[in-house]
Amino acid sequence: MLITRELLMRVREAGRGNPVIAAGVDLYVTYRAHRHLLKRGGEGRLRFISTHKLYELWILAKVLQRVGAIRPVGRLSLKDGGRFVNGVEVEYDVWHPSGLRSLAGGAHIRPDIVVKLPGGRMLVIDAKYKEEVSEEDLGRLLIYVVELSQPELSGAMAYLGESKMWRSHGRRIALCKADPRTGYVDFSCLGLE
Repeated sequence: MLITRELLMRVREAGRGNPVIAAGVDLYVTYRAHRHLLKRGGEGRLRFISTHKLYELWILAKVLQRVGAIRPVGRLSLKDGGRFVNGVEVEYDVWHPSGLRSLAGGAHIRPDIVVKLPGGRMLVIDAKYKEEVSEEDLGRLLIYVVELSQPELSGAMAYLGESKMWRSHGRRIALCKADPRTGYVDFSCLGLE
């Protein structure tokens, strides 16, 4: 199926009564534009992205809005992260070297979102488009928190379920409600109060 930016905008307009459709089209266009897959004024093949990736991008957009990181300072790259006004740095899907993962044959970790706030505070946010999280999901986030250890580091998982706290081996992981169907995000739970 060939699509154009104009076709996507018509779909967005037709789905205006449904915020999930409008947000989905907006995030899809942004995702494609950042990866140079949709050229201005040109046509391209429709490339589907998973619901999970769309959810990550929705969480990223909500986090950027919350921290007031609307205007990037310099060039913004989703893969390299970006530095924004107010001294906020945000990384999306960036690879970091991993000592723990190298023991198991891996070499890196790649958290969904890392937010570096002024004053040294750092948040690692893993987005999971699911109602319940698994022990494997929690273990992966715990590895991110340990590997990126900073004095002011906290880890949180954005998911569809209710907000609660998970504790293991002296570490706290916040499980935070973030539901695109209602637009609700528990920013206090994520550490962005």
